Amino acid sequence: MTLNGEDIHLTQIEYKLVSLLAKNAGKVLTYDFILKEIWGPYADTDNQILRVNMANIRRKLESNRQSRTTSLPRLEGIPDEGIKIVF
Repeated sequence: MTLNGEDIHLTQIEYKLVSLLAKNAGKVLTYDFILKEIWGPYADTDNQILRVNMANIRRKLESNRQSRTTSLPRLEGIPDEGIKIVF
């Protein structure tokens, strides 16, 4: 993935997560919705795998953010609700 001209290396799952959030920018997506969209209808309802992937994405965005002066997208976790991306 390229962001502001810089490469950010994402796994396939991380890319799917960012794409889903970007398509719904500004909207809070519930954990259950994200799990079903990314891992399918039989996905485990334990959101630990989602939290790990989101932490990895945040870390990658933050490492890119430190070398840039322009604004980068931010992932916001909404307690007991879900996640949204803010540009």
